[in-house]
Amino acid sequence: MKFWRKRKTVQPPTLVVQHDALSEALDALAGVFGDGMTADGTGSTFTCTEADTIARVLVLAGHSGAAETWLEGHASGDDGGDDHWHYEGDDDEGHAFTEDEVAAYVKEYLA
Repeated sequence: MKFWRKRKTVQPPTLVVQHDALSEALDALAGVFGDGMTADGTGSTFTCTEADTIARVLVLAGHSGAAETWLEGHASGDDGGDDHWHYEGDDDEGHAFTEDEVAAYVKEYLA
């Protein structure tokens, strides 16, 4: 005869967010990553996935403009085959996203 132990259900810890502090921190984050010098100087050193993650947080925090600036800086270092590289057709060598293409890409986060 086998005895089965009851499994204990472990509840994950409750996340306590101090909204004012979080909002201030996200505003500061947007100020850092939305700064053109930071975006141009460091954006291209991030992978596309990392850059998109940062941009998504900025958009969800209400800082779409900062997300666009960040991705423009990141995309300036992208090459063919990267996520932020656009091709017009099969024979086109392509180019890094333009400002308009970045803006459309960022709007997809809100959809």
